[in-house]
Amino acid sequence: MLEDAEAYGLELPPGMLRGQDFEVWEENWQAVDLFLLNETQWHIGERLPVWDYSSVLEVASLYLPDPAVRKRVFEQVRIMERRVLELCEERRSS
Repeated sequence: MLEDAEAYGLELPPGMLRGQDFEVWEENWQAVDLFLLNETQWHIGERLPVWDYSSVLEVASLYLPDPAVRKRVFEQVRIMERRVLELCEERRSS
């Protein structure tokens, strides 16, 4: 994780590399799983990292064959993606 952060010019806050337990609500587990399955699909854009959606959607179709479930989970993952981008922007501007 540290190498990835450095590649994006980010400095991780103290304690971030230590294991941290946190609760994930049952209805969000599929989104967390999909997000983590695609952790290598980030690429460096002009200002911020960008996600390769074609790869993300391909992985989603492998693990979530029901189109309605895939759409719902993809929308949840996009919320997570937006938060990642917000954090990256905050770190770049500080």
